[in-house]
Amino acid sequence: TAKMLFAILFFFMANFSFAQYIVETENHSLTIDYESLGDEYQSDEYEKMDNKIMEMPLEKLLQLAPEEDREAEKIVFYIDGKSYAAESETEEAGKVKVIMDNSKNQFSIISYDQKAVTIITSDELKQMQQGMSEMAGYSNRTEEEVKSTMKSTGRTRNINGFNCEEYVFHDEEVSEITVIWASDDDKGVSKKIKELLNQFESVNSSPEEREKSEWEMIEGKIPVEVRKMQINTYQGNIDIQQITKIEEKNISKDKFHVPAESEGFTHNSMKEMIEQMMKQMQQNPDSDED
Repeated sequence: TAKMLFAILFFFMANFSFAQYIVETENHSLTIDYESLGDEYQSDEYEKMDNKIMEMPLEKLLQLAPEEDREAEKIVFYIDGKSYAAESETEEAGKVKVIMDNSKNQFSIISYDQKAVTIITSDELKQMQQGMSEMAGYSNRTEEEVKSTMKSTGRTRNINGFNCEEYVFHDEEVSEITVIWASDDDKGVSKKIKELLNQFESVNSSPEEREKSEWEMIEGKIPVEVRKMQINTYQGNIDIQQITKIEEKNISKDKFHVPAESEGFTHNSMKEMIEQMMKQMQQNPDSDED
């Protein structure tokens, strides 16, 4: 899905480049109807309602969001310092894997159910990032601006075994609030991430074109949980990303294997994939009305 790809792209821009790691994550997109909340959560001020929603434990939010307004996805990242792979499986898309090959500076998106491989080049990736950022309304704040407005609340929590401290960032340009629960980085991961971000940036985008990763917002910290929500809407549309586990171990080369055409997989470029989608839409204009 588009959300999965977007999450993967930003994760790949903030990855470990010095050892082999397996990083397990969970992503949730929820819509909470404020009118359905109990009296203890009600308020005449939107900001107070937003803050109460952002403070709720994930388990509570999952209970409050109707099933049709919940999306969940588990993504497992495999990092060996040279190549990266992200694996996910959903009812909608089936099993999907995204592999980044640093030597070729390109992504391969593998759909196992459709037996198809889509190749995204560096130039196509740059255009996609720009388009997604424009559609999503991301602001182009510099790293210094983000850091200057990122404030620690002093609150602490243990999330998935990580001892975390809460940081809050209000982006008035796009009416969005970001809450990051971050843990201390005792392995020096953040420094390596910054190096990789700078390398990636020099090839694919300028500092003004790229949204700042959560890994850059808080120096020397691991963003274990990231929450983002559009504020003052009186409806809680909230995205939550959690790192559930980080494990250092040897990774099988099979995790980075891109199936060849001789294995029964078709290979297409990003342009060809979009052209096929447009053609199908033109051939079946009334398919959504049936």
